[in-house]
Amino acid sequence: MKKYLYLLPATVLLIPLLASVVFDFYYGGKIIPGVHLGAINLGGKTIPEASKILEYTLKVSSPSASILLGDKKFEVSPNDFDFTYQTQATLEKAMLVGREGNPIEMVREEVNSLRQGTAISPVISYNDEKLNAVLDCLINKVAKSAVDSKFVYANDNLSIFPEEQGQTISKEALKTTLISNWTRFDFGNIEVPLISQNPVITRTLLEKKLDEVKKRLSTLPSLSAGEKSFTLQPAAALSFFDWQVQKDIVTLTYKQAVIETYLGGLAREVNTNSHGEVFKVDENKKVVDFKPSQTGYELQLAESAIVLGTALTQASLPTTVNLIVKKTVPPSSSNDFGIRELLGEGTSNFAGSIPGRIHNLDLASSKINGVLITPGEEVSFNHLVGEVTAEAGYDEAYIISEGRTVLGTGGGLCQVSTTLFRATLNAGLPIVSRTAHAYRVHYYEPPVGLDATVYTPSVDLIFKNNTPKYLLIQREIDIPNNNLAFRIYGTSDGRKTVLDGPKILSETPPPPPLYQDDPTLAKGVVNQVDWSAWGANVTFYRKVTRGSEVLEDDTFVSNYTPWRAVYMVGTKE
Repeated sequence: MKKYLYLLPATVLLIPLLASVVFDFYYGGKIIPGVHLGAINLGGKTIPEASKILEYTLKVSSPSASILLGDKKFEVSPNDFDFTYQTQATLEKAMLVGREGNPIEMVREEVNSLRQGTAISPVISYNDEKLNAVLDCLINKVAKSAVDSKFVYANDNLSIFPEEQGQTISKEALKTTLISNWTRFDFGNIEVPLISQNPVITRTLLEKKLDEVKKRLSTLPSLSAGEKSFTLQPAAALSFFDWQVQKDIVTLTYKQAVIETYLGGLAREVNTNSHGEVFKVDENKKVVDFKPSQTGYELQLAESAIVLGTALTQASLPTTVNLIVKKTVPPSSSNDFGIRELLGEGTSNFAGSIPGRIHNLDLASSKINGVLITPGEEVSFNHLVGEVTAEAGYDEAYIISEGRTVLGTGGGLCQVSTTLFRATLNAGLPIVSRTAHAYRVHYYEPPVGLDATVYTPSVDLIFKNNTPKYLLIQREIDIPNNNLAFRIYGTSDGRKTVLDGPKILSETPPPPPLYQDDPTLAKGVVNQVDWSAWGANVTFYRKVTRGSEVLEDDTFVSNYTPWRAVYMVGTKE
């Protein structure tokens, strides 16, 4: 009897193994009973049979989803993010049910599948980056940020704009639900709840500060910046205010970035370059006598914003806020400027200009004359010249406006910008921004293509001082002989400038002449104010080198529209 007891463990192990062998033999090459994929029963099917069933189910079901976000409905297709069911891998996974592990585990899995079934999930693939993009797009169509309540100043009145509730959606929840549903072959509607976003600042909180803000806006300080002073308007000051809320306690603070932007507008009136003058140059174009003549000023935006913000939020407002203005103090010795030699010059002729045009180009060039440019500084022509208005002293002269020659304030400034452009070209300085005229202007030819138009504030001539020392711009104007010149002095670092061109690549003939009435001229008088010009496509190149190093390698393109001759016909009785 004992010897049979030794065989018992072996028999216990052998029975499941035999059962598994028999089961596997009967269902050899088939998925065992009870295995299902969602509602699809795969039990007893071979892989080809199960594959047809699965493909048919997917074809009939047409996987897609209607996503409900609040009161909006969106359709999502698997093609939107490359979603696919990996049929072969899924069926191989189904085939492994009851066929992995030791004999006991396999039998247990087979019995469980027979008794209560075995659910498997499909093998899927999709482009996660595309899915995120799809969901972000949907959420952006529904989500909206909460809007804080705020003060509004209009028509000399302070009021409170109410807050607005915000809402968003959890992208992860939406993503998880979508993939989970499609994994279960559930292609019904998907609904993910909206998440409310509460504003931080409410009308109730601001009402507690209404009287205080009214008082502050009625007693605003003036602003002092060097020799300039400015009146701070209530609407601007109100935009500086910010609010911090902690346990329903509202504290007034300020937005430094907003104040800096505001001060940037004032800086255009405050900032000035320092000036100097070259009195004598020898025959080798070396400066013999130079002296600084005027200190420049620069409004310090960050520091001034802190000063102004602090003043506006303190308990008692001052009557004046002194902004921080830095003097661009010249070096202690004139030799330290490095104004030692002529680096480049530009010339143009304004023969044929009416008196108003000559006056304007004389005035504008005088504002540039003597300007000292610090190392590394970007120079804006429009900034150097300042406002071009009648109040600033400019006369009316002929300008081009909307394709016609008309009288306008500041006509002639492009003569100045063109001349300065040529000087910066020859000095080998980087040209940051330059725009050619719409048509060829006879004042600037020859040569064709070396002009630069300006129109405040959108069109500008900008260049940079990339030399190690100061630059000095000095003009020479000879009104009797109609000549204008700009000379740029500094310290040579060995750079050489070579211009290639200009080259006219193509030309177009001008249209017939245009005659326009001019009530300022006596009847019978005819003045030609524009000369016919051929349209042209012009290119020139500039290379600036220092030894073997290339500092600038520029291509300048000018596309000129053909232009007709224009005659002003007097109509004044």
